[in-house]
Amino acid sequence: MTRLRQQYPQNYGSSGNISTEFENITRYINAAELGDKTVGELLSTIFDTNGTWSGPVEMRLDSSAGIQYRVGSYSDTSTGWTTIVALSELKGADGTTVGTIGAPILHSRADTVATSGQTVIPYAHESTDELLVYVNGILKRTGASHDYQSSATANTVTFNSGLTAGDLVTIYKIRLPQSQALPVKTRSQPLLRTCSTLSMTRTPFCRSTRTAFSSERAALSTTLQAQQTTVSRSTVQSHQATPSPSSQ
Repeated sequence: MTRLRQQYPQNYGSSGNISTEFENITRYINAAELGDKTVGELLSTIFDTNGTWSGPVEMRLDSSAGIQYRVGSYSDTSTGWTTIVALSELKGADGTTVGTIGAPILHSRADTVATSGQTVIPYAHESTDELLVYVNGILKRTGASHDYQSSATANTVTFNSGLTAGDLVTIYKIRLPQSQALPVKTRSQPLLRTCSTLSMTRTPFCRSTRTAFSSERAALSTTLQAQQTTVSRSTVQSHQATPSPSSQ
């Protein structure tokens, strides 16, 4: 492109010098015109009447090519794109498989379409549950100074400001890790077997349970011995009361 510069600085005493300077300006402006459009027409394609940028520049992430852009107006959505970052440069190294999750991490999904100004969303949950709350796909933060608060007593999620009509509220529960899972009560094993894995001298519950079972076992043994003694005496008395054949 032709550079604009003075040929006769402070020397415009002759018409020839003046004409030369005007010729330079004309050549410079002509060189700035592109596509049979003046400089003003070119600028109008990227700025509005207030001088604010409004250029026809688009960017997208193509699933096979990467990050692309295009400038100008097009009749379709597939032409004019230039790749600036390849998809291979966006993808990091492959991860490593460390295990298999036995159940979905997120569960108990509930979707609610909000009405204008609605703040309370019914959602049954426990105080120990961890919740994920989305509004139109945007994750919200819990807390009085943030987006919402949850109540396990009322089984509700309450937003700190009213929602807009048509907002989609999606709520999930996060499944607890195995180490934090709530204990499950079972009666499949006897109490003594459970206590056998604990220290009898250091666990009052097992020590008292062991004493109780020992007392019951001793009482049962005493009862059996008493019954055997009674049976033996009855047998002896029966033999003494019955005359022998020789005495008859």
